Amino acid sequence: MPEPTCKNCGKNNTPLCIYKIEGDFVIQRCFDWVGIPMLDQMFKKQKALQNTLNTYPAFMDEQYIKDHILAAIVELTEILNETPWKPWKKQQKLNHEKYCKEIADLMHFVINLCIVADIDSDMLFGLYMDKNKENVVRHEEGY
Repeated sequence: MPEPTCKNCGKNNTPLCIYKIEGDFVIQRCFDWVGIPMLDQMFKKQKALQNTLNTYPAFMDEQYIKDHILAAIVELTEILNETPWKPWKKQQKLNHEKYCKEIADLMHFVINLCIVADIDSDMLFGLYMDKNKENVVRHEEGY
């Protein structure tokens, strides 16, 4: 099997990328300039923010989870507000910059929900890959 090429840096066998072969899949994780995977860095930054705000949750704190689910729903609504979703309104257009910023806001709450459940970036990646594989099978089977 030839060396996989990184889609981000375009290099083969670079120290900036880790390749893990699982069955027919090649999973690649590119590292940023300081050597920390991007998703890992997001989790570390969010944990640091929570520590600074003194709002680091206890494991599976139910009220914290409810508050962050509600906050995530609000952020999803804010994302929706940046899209042309009102069929009765003329002169609608997507505000791409605000749309992207609202997605970044949403990620704060999603990562907090992971942290409170003791899900790290590697576990989230694995859960995502498993669910993605399941969704592909469902689509192929006419789910």
